[in-house]
Amino acid sequence: MQMKGPAAYISVPYISVVVAARNDNHGGNMLRRMQAFLNAWFGQAARYDLPSEVIVVEWNPPADRPKLIECLELPAEIG
Repeated sequence: MQMKGPAAYISVPYISVVVAARNDNHGGNMLRRMQAFLNAWFGQAARYDLPSEVIVVEWNPPADRPKLIECLELPAEIG
């Protein structure tokens, strides 16, 4: 069976990770925990050559805090 459309171009598994978050320090050290998650995800994806993406949905950001995009660091090769 021959696949058609966008799926025809993907020959290996591809993972999309969707994360909802906000910079409100819920649970303490929220930015540190989010940065650790991103570092771990991108590190493992690179190590195992896993095509993937992380979509961060900033839900209802507090007006008195910086946006997540301003606080988190992405690896230089994807940034």
